[in-house]
Amino acid sequence: MLALVGLIRVLQLSPALLPLHLIAKPIGNKMSSLTNISFHDGAPNAYPKIYQGEPAVAVDGFHHLAVTCSDIRTSQDFYEKIGFRHIADKSTDKITVLQNKGGLELHLARCDKGLLDEGKNILMDYPTQKFPGHTHASFVVPNVAAAQTYIESQGIPISGDRTRGGRLYAVFARDPDRTTLEFEKNHGEPEPMEIITADRIGYPQCMDHVGIRVCNAEDGLVWYAEMLGFTLLVNKYDRNPNPLKNNPPWISRIASEDPNKPNCDINFIINGNEPVSENILLAGGSVRPGILLLGFTIVEPSIDRVQQKLMDKGVHVVTEAQLADSKWACLVGKVLPSPSKNTLFLEDREHTLIRLWPKE
Repeated sequence: MLALVGLIRVLQLSPALLPLHLIAKPIGNKMSSLTNISFHDGAPNAYPKIYQGEPAVAVDGFHHLAVTCSDIRTSQDFYEKIGFRHIADKSTDKITVLQNKGGLELHLARCDKGLLDEGKNILMDYPTQKFPGHTHASFVVPNVAAAQTYIESQGIPISGDRTRGGRLYAVFARDPDRTTLEFEKNHGEPEPMEIITADRIGYPQCMDHVGIRVCNAEDGLVWYAEMLGFTLLVNKYDRNPNPLKNNPPWISRIASEDPNKPNCDINFIINGNEPVSENILLAGGSVRPGILLLGFTIVEPSIDRVQQKLMDKGVHVVTEAQLADSKWACLVGKVLPSPSKNTLFLEDREHTLIRLWPKE
């Protein structure tokens, strides 16, 4: 525990001493007031817009999750139980690639350091320290109770659930390194079944959302809208009076003209209370287990043009070719090289990592 306390003291910053890029600041064309709204189904124009201008880059959808783990084979076995299949021709000697039926890739790499203090996950298992970062990934299932039956039949314990009005809307589980996964169905009636099969997880929608914990929720909403195109405000609530509670998430979504295109959402977990000067999983230059970064596809073919647009807005961004000489050099060997070496790495204002991958 002393080691954790020392790490937290090193990483924790007084708000008065935060770097300028971590301090919330006005961004042009944003909504003047992000009022409370409740979740509802509706056409894209039914949702208020967080940002009225053109985003720096238009994200097209989810491409991959990069997950670091203590043992790749053990993690591969786990993820194959929940619908992922090994893609041998994309894997390397350091990165194992899996893919679910909906098309989401999972890039597994070995971490440098293990879990902290009695096997605790730094993002999810400390009740009073809430660091920014990717907290969980969520997959839609046709029937949550049937999904729970299947997951437990595979020897995977259920770590929690989400209910409302007596209905089960989601269950949670942990991977072998305690990275959190959610299996949910928020809309429509559950399909009548007693147990699902693995290929119904992450299909037809490859992934519903990734949870991102933030210390400055309002700023996070605007940053992801202006920089990446998450312009639709789907959910926003008043903060819980107890700041350490897991508040209902604020949700933003990519606008799409195609009504058949699956939603691409970010769920902002707004109870962050530990501002950091670097990504918590990379603290000290060594990679810990967890969701290392979230990969999005983009349709813009010119990576140079995308990089310049983001840099013009003050975003720290490097090309794949620049990675080894950047502050994220420890990611080399932890992230999958792209066939064209033509991807971008960037961070949001709270140092949560993102990768942009041109659509193939």
